[in-house]
Amino acid sequence: MNLLHRMHSKKTILTAAMALTLAASAAEVHAATNWATSGTVCNPTNSSQISQSGYNANGIHNLDSGFQLPVSCGVTTIQGIQMQNVTVKVLDRNSAEDLTCTLFTYNNNGDPVFVSTAHTPTGWNSPAMTSIGFTPLGGATSGVDLECTLPRATGSGVSHVASIRYSMP
Repeated sequence: MNLLHRMHSKKTILTAAMALTLAASAAEVHAATNWATSGTVCNPTNSSQISQSGYNANGIHNLDSGFQLPVSCGVTTIQGIQMQNVTVKVLDRNSAEDLTCTLFTYNNNGDPVFVSTAHTPTGWNSPAMTSIGFTPLGGATSGVDLECTLPRATGSGVSHVASIRYSMP
């Protein structure tokens, strides 16, 4: 079995395990005021970039020093919940490129209710986690999608989407 196939199989198993965990916790989301998930739910938006990504306790990260890595962290369908805020814990190890995330929320018809983009401070390159925050507007949502672009790997290390926390009133 070649390395790419093993990495894809490992990622498929990890994604399936996370999906089962999310499905089990989705029933509890209505009773909770905070709900968090690991950045390992994020996947490269282009399947040809799977070998460019890696997963560990700090979530998904970009292994490639030549290209940025766009990822989608579409977490779940959350019927009729008003989001208070969404916080994305990230690690940006590239001083020349920002780690950028865009949050989308959708109504019951699938129409966008809220779209906002945020990024790490320019030149951040920190070994410490930082937060990117969103305060969604527009009423109850039925779907949430988070898309991020991870900067290229540098001699300082790799950049991560580590976790996503949803707060609800």
